[in-house]
Amino acid sequence: PMFRPLLGTWQHRCAAGAQEQAWIPPDGCQDLVGIALPGGSVQWHVYALSPQAETIALPAGARLRGFRLAPGTQVNTEALLQRTHTLDLDDAPRATALLADTCMLHARVEESLQALAQAPSVTQAARSLGVSPRTLERLLHRHTAHTPAFWRSLARVRQTARCLAAQPHWSLAEVAALHHWADQSHMNLAFRHWLGCTPRQLQRDPQRLGLLLQSGYGDQRLITP
Repeated sequence: PMFRPLLGTWQHRCAAGAQEQAWIPPDGCQDLVGIALPGGSVQWHVYALSPQAETIALPAGARLRGFRLAPGTQVNTEALLQRTHTLDLDDAPRATALLADTCMLHARVEESLQALAQAPSVTQAARSLGVSPRTLERLLHRHTAHTPAFWRSLARVRQTARCLAAQPHWSLAEVAALHHWADQSHMNLAFRHWLGCTPRQLQRDPQRLGLLLQSGYGDQRLITP
């Protein structure tokens, strides 16, 4: 059974013969990732929350299994990795048990992140929580090392990208207005910052759009007219 901070698991197999360049969008999550190399050895890593899209090289012929943690989860990385030395890539029950022992998601942090994902601004999210913006900032900076503005902006970019995937015939101006961007130019700038491309470029890249549809922060709010 999954414990609450675990969003889900994923798998990937790299083609043999050459390194694979994988585009990784920011999803607000940390992942425990096992990499089985050709020859049988398994390496485990905890990938921290990424503030921007990045491209990483994956070994040729490698097999990956990932365990995605909910946004805001605190991980005792040292303790977790010490206990993965003998962890088999396909032993999902044991991996889940190790995560349950070494990870924590505070209810107030989870509630605050959900409010930020649903509100059009940090101020309104704080109001819905019954706290001041400064109190909200202290809480999230202490537990996630990021500000409410970071989380709100990430949620909005991801929600906008998911809307582009779900509604390919909408104009970019309509999408920008529905997601509370000041205008289309501000939306373009935010996409370049977070994803390294414009909304139009993203629309033309089904593979990247598909990656943004995977589980991550802000997914519970897909805006429709």
